[in-house]
This record gives sequence, structure tokens and C-alpha cells, in this order.
Amino acid sequence: MILFNLVCLFACLLGFSEGSISQGACTGRGSKKIVESWRCNRDGSAECSEETNDCDCNNSGIRIGGTAYYDKYGKFTHADGGGWDCRSNCSGRPSTYGGGQSRRTTNEWCG
Repeated sequence: MILFNLVCLFACLLGFSEGSISQGACTGRGSKKIVESWRCNRDGSAECSEETNDCDCNNSGIRIGGTAYYDKYGKFTHADGGGWDCRSNCSGRPSTYGGGQSRRTTNEWCG
């Protein structure tokens, strides 16, 4: 519960507006899964999304997600709940557009 309260506090401080935060039962006891995805748009702008699913040793979890937006010059414009800096995945390819996704998982020892 403390983790959830801290996340809510940081969300308020950072001005999260449309990202998502949810809490509840989870699968994957003691694991933290992070999915980062990015989209490089034709106009040179970028959208960088991140979703984190954190499941503690009691199978109580929290999910946090959001997207950061960058203009064609690489300048941050706004975020809906967070996101990450994916500009390096799109830079140097102004005529190329597309996207991708990466996933990583860490595990906590639950004894």
C-alpha cells in the first residue's frame, strides 16, 4: 500500500494527466515487467510509451503507463502519464517512420 501511495504522490507532483495507474491482484509473483514502445512519425515527431507491471511477493501489483511526445526537432512537448525518452530510436532517420518495442523483466527473491 505504501508503494501505491508513493506512486500517486509522484503522479500528482509530475502532473500526470491521462496516463494510467491501477492496483490489484497480479500474476508473476515478485516480478517487474517493463514494456517500452516507440513510434517515429512521418513528420519527424516521436511518441514514446512505457508500461510497468510491478507484482510484489504477495501477488499485489501496480500497473503504470504513459506516453511522452516529442516534436520533429526532438523537443519534448507533453506527456500523458509519463513515458520515456525514445528520441535516439528515431533520430538520423527523418525520412523513415515506424516503431518498435522492447521488453524486460526483473525478479525479486520472495523467499
